[in-house]
Amino acid sequence: MTDRAANVDSAVDSSVDSAVDSAVDSSVDSAVDSAVDSGETVAFIACGSNLGDRVDACLRALRELNATPGITVARVSRLIETAPVGPVPQGPFINGVARLVTTLSAGALLARCLEVEKTLGRVRGDEEVRWGPRAIDLDVLLFGDAVIHQPGLEVPHPQMHLRHFVLAPLAEIAPDTRHPVFGYSVARLLAELGGPADYGARPSRGLERAAGSTP
Repeated sequence: MTDRAANVDSAVDSSVDSAVDSAVDSSVDSAVDSAVDSGETVAFIACGSNLGDRVDACLRALRELNATPGITVARVSRLIETAPVGPVPQGPFINGVARLVTTLSAGALLARCLEVEKTLGRVRGDEEVRWGPRAIDLDVLLFGDAVIHQPGLEVPHPQMHLRHFVLAPLAEIAPDTRHPVFGYSVARLLAELGGPADYGARPSRGLERAAGSTP
C-alpha cells in the first residue's frame, strides 16, 4: 500500500463515524426492519470524487443527504481509493456506498442527489466531460427491489454489476442484498466480476442468461 493510500484509509477510518454526523447506525438490521414495517424504502447510493478533497466531498454529500427530510443514512461503507475508468486521463477516485432509509420516491431521491451534487460544485451538461473528473458523483444503485426504466432514471443502476468500485463497498455493508434483475446476491456479483483489474469485464455468461441476453 502506498503512503498516499494509507493516509486515505487512516483519514476515513478515524473520521467517518463522526463526520457523517452519527449517520452510521450501529443497529442497521433493526433500522432496515423498521423501514420495511413502516412502508419506507431501503436504498443504496454510490458516492465518488476525484477532485479536491475527495474524502471530504463524499462525507459532505452524505451529511447533506442525511439532513434531508425523508432520508436517513443508515450505514456507510469504508471509502476506498480506486483507479479511474474510461479513456480520459485523470486522478484516482475515492468511492463508497451508503445504505439509506427513505420515504421519498426513487425519482425524488435522484433529484435530491442531483441537488447535492450541484451544491458541492458538480456541473452537468455540455460543460462536463463524459467519463471525466468529478467533484462529486452520486448514483442511485438500488431502490428496494424496484426495477425502474424512466428517462434519466434506471434502477438497478445499469452498470453496477460491472463496477468493482461499486460492488466492493456495497458487498461490505450488504453482501446478501439481491440484484432485482439477476437475482444474485451482491457478494456473488462481486465474485463473478473478479478483481480490480477486471473493471471493464463483461458479465459472466450466467449473468447474461439471468438478464435474458443472447449468450
